[in-house]
Amino acid sequence: MLTVHVFRHAWAEEADAKRWPDDGLRPLTSEGQARFRKFAEKLAARSIRCQSIATSPLVRCVQTAEILCEVCESEKRLEILKALRPDSDFEAVLAWIRDWNGRLEEVALVGHAPDVAQLAAWFIGGGNLDCPKGGVTSVMFEKSVEPGRGILIRLVKPSLLKC
Repeated sequence: MLTVHVFRHAWAEEADAKRWPDDGLRPLTSEGQARFRKFAEKLAARSIRCQSIATSPLVRCVQTAEILCEVCESEKRLEILKALRPDSDFEAVLAWIRDWNGRLEEVALVGHAPDVAQLAAWFIGGGNLDCPKGGVTSVMFEKSVEPGRGILIRLVKPSLLKC
């Protein structure tokens, strides 16, 4: 059994081509970092573990994943996964997850909207999911990790935990 926690990156600075000509370098706001840390701590207190974490290479996702890694005391290293960039191939993400199936119980992905909602929906066989900034959608695979075989077990937005 493997649970995949799909996170949307936390609150980032507004897009501004003058400050960040490369939008991939746009960071989280200091408030976004603090809010997500509080959210991650509350998730960890509810026994959510992230034994391995893969993130989009964009700065705001890496920063979100670093907070998650620190709070959850991730057993494995944080990995940059290009397949989590916006508009990427979900099959490559699925391959990363399959590498952990049978070896770990919980992994996390950190990415962008609308991709994270589409990815989580793909895991459970379709539907429309809302993944707010900093939020998490958790999907459990009982045996094989295949699109449509996942079971939605959690969809939590930070405001539900007063973050």
